[in-house]
Amino acid sequence: MKHGRLFLLMSFLTLLCVNALNAHWSEIECCKTLRVDDNPSIPVIAFSPDGTCLALVCGDGAIVLLNIKTGDRVTTLINHEEEQKPISTLAFDPEGRFLYSSSAYDGNPFADAKLWNLNDGTCSDDCELEPEWPVSSSLYAYSPKSKYAAMITEEAGGKAIEIVDEDESPIATLKEDKSTFSSIAFSCDGQYLVSGLEDGLIRLWSVNGEHLTLFEAHEGNISAVAFSRDGRKLASVSGGTIKIWDLIA
Repeated sequence: MKHGRLFLLMSFLTLLCVNALNAHWSEIECCKTLRVDDNPSIPVIAFSPDGTCLALVCGDGAIVLLNIKTGDRVTTLINHEEEQKPISTLAFDPEGRFLYSSSAYDGNPFADAKLWNLNDGTCSDDCELEPEWPVSSSLYAYSPKSKYAAMITEEAGGKAIEIVDEDESPIATLKEDKSTFSSIAFSCDGQYLVSGLEDGLIRLWSVNGEHLTLFEAHEGNISAVAFSRDGRKLASVSGGTIKIWDLIA
């Protein structure tokens, strides 16, 4: 009997938390819109650790740091290699001194890895992605907090999101009936996953696969999404338009 009451109490508390989160997200508002005119599609974005800048990949392969408040370009990082593969992954170090970038090639999402010094703009090929650095990628996400990874995969009925733990054991499979997944990102605490859809909607999930909320963000395909490090803001991209969403009322 005691166990039954405890289960009911825990279920009630969980329902309260989910309802509170749904209400919290249902009031989400766009607090900033930025336009990057020379970028018809931005494949990946990442918040700087202090939340003041966004790193994004331009159409010419350069990485730009954009001041969120003013929209000004703070830094432009240019790879001068002749045969550069498209950058698909970005990750800031916790102090915001370095930026990691890599390309997806032959099944490896971390090919052509480079580490950029944000003080002088130089880069090094001799680098590895540190496990405590949050990863931003259009088709792959990793949370240092929960040690979970998420990937957009192809299935017979369309695309799905597979969430696995550090041992690659399955945690959840997320599916979308009316649209198609186009981008994903973990929240800073690793407990939630946001997915951008091809129809311009954003959907929020818990890492165990429970759908929490849905809102309209853009008119077209969302090519990239990212949480700020403090979990208070979300960025989404469609075409050359970047929207910053305030997650706290």
